[in-house]
Amino acid sequence: MILLKILGIILAAVILLAAGALLLPVDLLLRGGSRQELRCGIRILGIKIWLRSGEEPEPSEKERAKGGLLRKLRKNFGTGAGGEAPEKGPGGAEALRETVETVKLWLNRLGWLLHRCRLQRCRIVSVSAGEDAPLEYGVACAVLYPLAAYLQSSSLRVRRRGLKTDIRCDYAQEESFFSLDIALRIRVIYLVRALLYVVVRKAG
Repeated sequence: MILLKILGIILAAVILLAAGALLLPVDLLLRGGSRQELRCGIRILGIKIWLRSGEEPEPSEKERAKGGLLRKLRKNFGTGAGGEAPEKGPGGAEALRETVETVKLWLNRLGWLLHRCRLQRCRIVSVSAGEDAPLEYGVACAVLYPLAAYLQSSSLRVRRRGLKTDIRCDYAQEESFFSLDIALRIRVIYLVRALLYVVVRKAG
């Protein structure tokens, strides 16, 4: 009986930990601008992980033995390791059909996820400077204000005072400046559900 109670407590603890992990909020981050490259990342439990752009690293011996995740993804989308058609597998039309179906699945889940996201922060700064400041300011207004209006009117839940825009001219500066800082919050369980949906549909 004591052993069964211990096993029950351990099982209950594991279930609670799994449930807590699925309910954790995750922030999807997007930052970039005229003075820094566009970066994507995630923040969970206050820890930020940035996905930096750069050259693709050489695969390790273990990855070469297993084929590597990238190679498997390329194979799934109908291309070989070097972007060439695989020696065996579906023809061009069939590969194209499978690729389109996969893209449609992901786009469908992306729309589903957006309905469950919350816009924690969106800061848009655009400062037009120099001789072409009036022209650049007009372009910035034509592009950025509709974007801000779309975010407010879309299905996204926007945090109060989470959306801030600063679009102006500054003739005292020599160079124009632009920056974008976006943070979307979603719970892990929705990401897992979207991934499982795509995997099940692909398997079927």
